[in-house]
Amino acid sequence: DIAKHSFDNGVVIKEATFDEKGKIKYSCTECDYEYEVETPILEKDNGCKSVHWILLLLLLVIIICICLYYKYRTNKKEKQEKKN
Repeated sequence: DIAKHSFDNGVVIKEATFDEKGKIKYSCTECDYEYEVETPILEKDNGCKSVHWILLLLLLVIIICICLYYKYRTNKKEKQEKKN
């Protein structure tokens, strides 16, 4: 019966990865009883995707600003040439 034992904090036998589950082994501090628990597969961080979208949008805004600046600048030059 597991309730009669006093267990340690556990030892990681195998770290979980994005592809495989991990394992932790718990040992009784009073006797030699041990048991293992599987840890779940790591989840990929979706927050990173949102950062990529923000950076992509920022890059798009910068490109649009540069294009508008050059358009404004060429229009200004054309107007000055017409005056001269």
